[in-house]
Amino acid sequence: MNDPQGWRTGYRTSYGSLTLGVTHHFTPLTWFRPELRLEKNFAKGVNASDNLESASGFVGTKNYQRTIRIDLIQWF
Repeated sequence: MNDPQGWRTGYRTSYGSLTLGVTHHFTPLTWFRPELRLEKNFAKGVNASDNLESASGFVGTKNYQRTIRIDLIQWF
């Protein structure tokens, strides 16, 4: 995503993300999906992550963030 004016996110920077995941089928009706995601902003000196809310005075402390998710899907 590119936000050159900072209208969408509050920070003037470009963002990129990489997601790695796999789906394991225990049965045709039960799936398990772990996922790891890394997001990064590319402007130097801009720390857009760890920002609770820019209007409240909190500022970002990092230029990346990691997310780990696990889904268990049960079809019925």
